[in-house]
Amino acid sequence: MQTSTNILKHLLNKLSEDINTRLKTNITEEGRSLLYSFAHWAHCLIFIKGFSYDECLYKYLELLYQDLDNFLVNYENLANILTDILYFYKN
Repeated sequence: MQTSTNILKHLLNKLSEDINTRLKTNITEEGRSLLYSFAHWAHCLIFIKGFSYDECLYKYLELLYQDLDNFLVNYENLANILTDILYFYKN
């Protein structure tokens, strides 16, 4: 059985791959900023919080998640990854 931390690490790798792929495409500045915000969130989780739960960090990801449909197209895969991250981060 995988621990939540191991699952989060795997999901963050998938998130990183998706972000890197999207940054190579023709996206708006707002979309690029949103992707950088997701990357910054992941950095905070890994290096500052050490995968420890933080309510503020959780709510920040929820807010970023709400902007997906405003700034990105074809974001279903990214939305699925983020939904899984939100679930395993809180539990």
